Amino acid sequence: MNRYELKGKWYTVNELSEMSGILPHTLRDRIRRGYIIEEAIKPNPIHESVHCFCAASHWEDWVGMTTNEVYTIYWKWCARQMCSPCSQHQFSKQMFQLHPFLHTVPMKGKRYIREKFLDNLM
Repeated sequence: MNRYELKGKWYTVNELSEMSGILPHTLRDRIRRGYIIEEAIKPNPIHESVHCFCAASHWEDWVGMTTNEVYTIYWKWCARQMCSPCSQHQFSKQMFQLHPFLHTVPMKGKRYIREKFLDNLM
């Protein structure tokens, strides 16, 4: 198992991932491409906008909405915050990583956001 030094302490990729919020495979790829550890753990500013949006929002409000509606809200939020939004695909991917208890359900040609445990009760 590889360990990497950061500020005098040694960490695994998984520990660095937990600290930075960056997925382990992304960190491994950055290290493989020659990034120094301090640079490898810096989040992409566009991806950081999803984290900030999710932290500033109430995920409960998204339940029952379509993924397109939530992305539109995110896009408008980015415009107000003067930050660059990511693509809808990247937004959905990151949103569901941050909120693993949410998923989508297809209905009438659209994808609606639901809580996973609600589907188990039905």
